[in-house]
Amino acid sequence: MKERRDVLINEAKNTLTGKHDDGPLAEMKLVDAVQRLGIAYHFQDEIHASLQKLKSMEFRNESFHEISLQFWLLRQDRYYVSCGKSLHLPMPAPTPPHIVFFFCLNLLEWVLINIASSSN
Repeated sequence: MKERRDVLINEAKNTLTGKHDDGPLAEMKLVDAVQRLGIAYHFQDEIHASLQKLKSMEFRNESFHEISLQFWLLRQDRYYVSCGKSLHLPMPAPTPPHIVFFFCLNLLEWVLINIASSSN
């Protein structure tokens, strides 16, 4: 049983590290499937290498699915990905908690005012 498992793990590793004819989308789908199946711990090095390649790629595709999958995979593994036009922006400085709290209060006030004005 362990031999069969080892053979399958090696086949999957070769698939992850091999060339994909369909481009980066096939590789992203494979990484996503492995992570969702909960077996990513077997393929940490291969997944890390794939994500490093994805990180250096620009969002140039018109496919919303491909862009969102790339964004999700990178963010899920704690890579910084900007929501803006460029992926290579510097990490912002951490915001002090009291400023975040103040911002949330202002946002809540704005939402409540808009709800109250729309109900009148």
